[in-house]
This record gives sequence, C-alpha cells and structure tokens, in this order.
Amino acid sequence: MGVEMKSKILFGVLISMFIAILAACGSDTYYSGHFEDLDDNFGKSSSKITSSTSQIFNENIAFEGRFNLVSVFEPIKLEISALDENFEKTQTIEARIVRNRLEFTYKAPEIHFYRPFAQLDFTCRFRDTKDNTEMQFTIIADMNEKEYYNIDFYRTLESGYMKKLLQQKENFDIARQHTREAIHNLLDPELEHEYGISNAPYGKDTLEALAYNYSLFFTWDSTFYKNFKKLSQAVGSDKTWDEILSVSDISERLIDHYRLEESRCDKNVLENIAQDRDFSQLRYNMAIWIAQGKNDIDCNAIPQKPAIDTTKKDTTSKDPIIEKFGNCTVNRKHTKAKLGDGEYYSCNGTKWISVSAPEYHEDFGKRGEIVTYDDSYFMCNYEYSWRLLNDDEILPPVKDLLKCNDHQVVEYDNKYYRCRFEYVSLVNQDAWLEIPEDSVAQYQKNGKFCTDSTQGITEEENGSYFTCNHYSWTKLLDYEKKQYEHELAHKDECKNGNKGTAIYWNNSNYFYCNNDTRNWKSMGIQNQEHYGLGIFDGGVFISKDTLEKEIDDFTIKASQRPGWIAGLFDVINVTANINSHPYGAFFKKTRPYLSGLRGDKTIDFKNLSDQSESFDKFMEQYTHPESAYPAYIAQLTNVGEESYMDFATADKFCPKGYHIPDTTEWRTDSLNALPINASIYHDSPLYVRYNGKTYLYDIYWTKTPVNSTTQYCIENHSENNQNTSSRIIECPKDLYPGVQTLCIKDGESND
Repeated sequence: MGVEMKSKILFGVLISMFIAILAACGSDTYYSGHFEDLDDNFGKSSSKITSSTSQIFNENIAFEGRFNLVSVFEPIKLEISALDENFEKTQTIEARIVRNRLEFTYKAPEIHFYRPFAQLDFTCRFRDTKDNTEMQFTIIADMNEKEYYNIDFYRTLESGYMKKLLQQKENFDIARQHTREAIHNLLDPELEHEYGISNAPYGKDTLEALAYNYSLFFTWDSTFYKNFKKLSQAVGSDKTWDEILSVSDISERLIDHYRLEESRCDKNVLENIAQDRDFSQLRYNMAIWIAQGKNDIDCNAIPQKPAIDTTKKDTTSKDPIIEKFGNCTVNRKHTKAKLGDGEYYSCNGTKWISVSAPEYHEDFGKRGEIVTYDDSYFMCNYEYSWRLLNDDEILPPVKDLLKCNDHQVVEYDNKYYRCRFEYVSLVNQDAWLEIPEDSVAQYQKNGKFCTDSTQGITEEENGSYFTCNHYSWTKLLDYEKKQYEHELAHKDECKNGNKGTAIYWNNSNYFYCNNDTRNWKSMGIQNQEHYGLGIFDGGVFISKDTLEKEIDDFTIKASQRPGWIAGLFDVINVTANINSHPYGAFFKKTRPYLSGLRGDKTIDFKNLSDQSESFDKFMEQYTHPESAYPAYIAQLTNVGEESYMDFATADKFCPKGYHIPDTTEWRTDSLNALPINASIYHDSPLYVRYNGKTYLYDIYWTKTPVNSTTQYCIENHSENNQNTSSRIIECPKDLYPGVQTLCIKDGESND
C-alpha cells in the first residue's frame, strides 16, 4: 500500500471507527487534536527534563514487579543490572519469577545503584507449545519514573536504540522521545508527512499494539521472535515496517486470526473472538487498519450461509423445548429448563440456548474444581466457565473430584497424574494428565510431592534447597539459601518478636528478626558504604523499629524505613563519647566526624543577650538591615549546648586524634556539600526569611587564619531548600554565636 494512500486510510480509521470505542470504554489511541493527553508528554513542544545521565542516585533498591505481556509468553529468567554513567553494567543479580493465578511477577534482592538507571534482561518462551525458542529481551529503566519496575512489550522495542543514544550522552528524557519518534516512523511512517511528528497521534500503547500485530504474536512459534528482532533492529533507521516484513503475509494472517471477514459483520463472531485472553480492542482495530485499511466492509458481498427456511412448519415438528416450555420471551429472560437427562436450557430473552449442567444448577465453582452431573464430568477452567470433559480425560483424580491445581502430582494405584496448564483452541484450561513413572522423580524432593500438606516446607537435596510453593518445588536463589540457613540456626531467637534480638552479618548479608512475621529476613543499611561492611553485626533492637550498635566510642541508631522495602534501614543518629565528653557524630566513607550535639531550641536574633561585639555587624550580610524590606525572621535553630563557639574555644574542642579541617580539607573531603538542616549531621543552621524566600546557612570554622583577628570559615547555604551551595568567607575570631565546629579524624582524606 502506498505512503499517500495509507496516510489517508489511517486518519479515516482513527476518526470514523475508533471514536465510538473511545466514547464507550476509553482507549489509548490518540488523535492529533488531543495530543496533550499523550503519555510521557510525547508530542508536546516543551518538556521538563528530569533524568540526567550524570545524576547521582546512591540507593539500594530491591526490584519487585510484574510482566505485562500477552499470555502466550512465559518468562523463565530475569537479570537486573545497575548501570554506570556510560550505561555499562556494574553489578547484576538474578530475580525470582513467580507464576500467579493470572500473571507472572518477580522479586529480586537488593542491588546498589549509583545512577538511577537499570537494565532488565529477561528470557521468555512460548507456553505449552512444542516450540522451544528462547527469546531474549532487554529494558532500560529510569527509576525516577512511576512503575519503572513493571515489564511491558513496548519497552523491549525501544531499548536497543535508546541505549545507543544514551551512550552518546543524550539526556534520558530526550533519548526516550527521539526513540518514540523513531518507533513511530518505523511502525506508522506515513502519518508524519501529513501532520508532522510534533503532532503525532500515537501513544506508546498504540505503538505496542501495532508491534504485536506486525510480529504476529498469536503464531506461538519463532515467527514472532524473528519479526520482533527485525523491527527492533530497524528502530532509528530509514526503513519502515513494510520494507522489512511481508505486508501480504501479515495481512493474511491477521485476517485469519481475527476472522475479519466475519467478525466485522457478525457481532456473535466478534464476541467469540473477544473471549481470547489476549484479545484487546486496540489490537483488533489496528489489525483492521493494517489488513483492510479504512474501507467499510460490504457484508452483503460476503457469501452467506444457506437461508433458513421460514415457511410455516407443521406444528408436529415444533422444537421440543418450545413444545414443552413455550417460547422464550424477554419477560422470561434467565428462565432455566431441563429437557430429559443431560439437556439443559436457558432463555436469553429471544430464544432457548443450550447450557451445561453446572450452569443450569448455578454452580459457579473456582478454577480447577470438578463436578459431576448426569454421569458427566465438568472442570472449571481458567476463564471460570465450565467445560465438559472428554472420555479420555476421566482419570482417577477426576472421578475422585480432586481439584486440579497447577503442577500438583498425585498417585492412584501405582500410577501418577499431574495437573498442568493447557491452551486449547483459544481457551485456557487445566487438565489432569497421566505421567510416566520414570519422570516422577523430577516432581519430588526427598521422596515428597509438593502438596497441600507440604506447602511452605523446604527440603535440601544435593546441596540445594527447594521450597514447596503452589504445588511446585522452587529452588532457592543464593541469597534465599543464606536466609534459610540462618533461619535454621537462629529460629528460636525470633519467636517472641524482635525487641532485644541482634542482627547478624554472614560476610555478604545482614539478617534481622521481622517483628510481624517472626522469622528472619535479609536487610540492608542505607549508605552502608560510609560505615563499612558488617559493621552493624551484633546491633540490638531497642524497639520493634529501631536498632542500636555500639562501636568503640560511637553509638549508632538505625530505623526501619516506613512505607518502603521491609528490610531497609536508615541510620538516624550517631553520637560519640570520648574521654567522658559527648559529641554529635557522622561517618563519611568510614571516616568519623565530630561536632556539638544537636539541640531543639530556636532563638531569635533579637532575643540574644550574650552575643559577641562582632555579631550584629557580621550578620548584616544575612539580615539586610539597609534594605527597604529587611529580613523579617532571623533565627538560630536546633541549638544545643555546644552548637556554636568562638574560634579560641573551637580550637580546643576536638579530642586527641581529631582536628578542625583547613580550607583545603573542606574541599577535598566534599564537606562543602553536606546537607543543611539534617539531624544525622547534628547541624544547627541559621534560618532567615527575606524577600519572600527561605535561606538556611551552616557556617563552620576552618583551621586556616586570615590574620590575627580573622579566620576563614566555610558557609554552606540553600535557598528554598534547593541544592546546597558553598563559599569561603571571613569570620571574626571572637564571633559568637553562629559558627559551628566540625572535627575530622586525623589521617588521609576520603577522596
């Protein structure tokens, strides 16, 4: 189909065919007049850039999400990698994939990220087919985005070209927009020429629907993967989909799969197709456009079934159900009737329709349940409807009305049967199947099947551990194995909750007693690189959420992060006691720093009574008394007993082995980037409201003198809680209060 013709076709389809669907149930197909609703602001001329490739992230993240893929795919492996500033892998862990009732989810242990970008590499195969093709996919995730942890098909299409742009130092948001434009031009190139890419009509869900159809996802064989790779490799090139794939072949297959010749004319056919779990109105609409364009189909031209003879029939040949129960009318809708053995009917408002025995008896059931009526057996399938079992399916567990649970294995008279998921004629269903005796061992661990009675137990076999979960033995990953071994060794310690219990370090992981579940879980300490690996070993819970660890002269408290990953703890306070003198403290890359203890007092400048003579003049640079509108609030905040001191006092404040840093050390140790008003750093900032803005200042003494009466100070400041800036200023040596003292442990710089 030519470029010009197809451009007109698409626009017509979007306007005339989709608008009714949008009005009825919503859609993610976007029109040129509605591009302001596009996801990710695609199509807008201006967009706020939020993700810089150089952004420092420095977080421990445990990924947990779901696979939003069509049901024909079964994910079998997922690896998550942290990426550096060049988008190269720095660390990789493997996630556990879990098959739930209607979807696949995954969960992974923590991994440390210095940049907010991750690469997810996963492998899928086709479910329940003989095709054993293993398909490799990749996703690049920005952890600043909502639901970055969920996996969908569109993001696999964009990953290759987007990573190339990122490695060329494009900003992440710009790279994503350029990639979206490239995918748009590949999958639907014609529309650009008429409307321009800045007014493009497609959101990512629509592009995903096109890609699914072009790849022929419903073929259940390697055709899909071959087409997908051709499309993904062409993103960013000058090629269009119809140059790399066969238009005629794809059109024919779409017409056949969606039965377009029938479904566009017969509502019943369309409703039947829509029962397919992977059916979506959007994919169906895209299939119509790809295969048949905007042209209305002439239903009268389609060969019709032989006409029904409407001549008056002899009353002796009347339908038995009508003869016995009368006509089905609208006021008899949902009326049920039984005609003989095994013949059940329900009135749908116009005619009597045949229904199954469970439907007649209103036996709604749950997936896998088996019932019997009139010597026939029925199983509730994945769609929660009943299907009649064939004679060859009437096996002993069926006769025993044993519910079919995925992977469950049972024994009857020295024969073995396994429940497994099947996909037959566009219908998902379960079935009991006999399995050979020589294959039974693979479903056992230490001679045990995974059943209701063994649910949740763990067995060791050949050095590996397996847990019975949903009737299937699942091998524990390395971190889960360590957690289980720890649970065995310390189980009784956790039975009364975590207060008073200690945390443990096993050379790679911390384990703590979870107060809710009363068992041991792995845990992480946020920014633990500042304290050293294993340093919290032996820390004790002083409450259910807070643990405390004493290390030499230091006491460190950490608290479980609320509303976050269950096993993530933040250090909330560090203090020191050296030669019976209390100090506030913190660590940077294992090096300790001391200061006065943070207090809770707030003092207005106007209420000071013991300030030095130099105080008022010095503070004018912050209070602006010469201005027509001087600062209307000027306060000292979080004031403790030793928050401020003049230089003579500060010079004697640091204990042996510590010293006040000079101006060079302030820069090389990155102390000029310390956060302001952060309790973990025990700071006591100046608070100023001036000209409608809020200013915070942390001022510290340095060891470097200007002259006999003046000392260099470091001023860290922020405006309206934005990023911290720093400068070197001159402070009178007698200045009090207002200047804080920080002591650094003697030794080499951190950097």
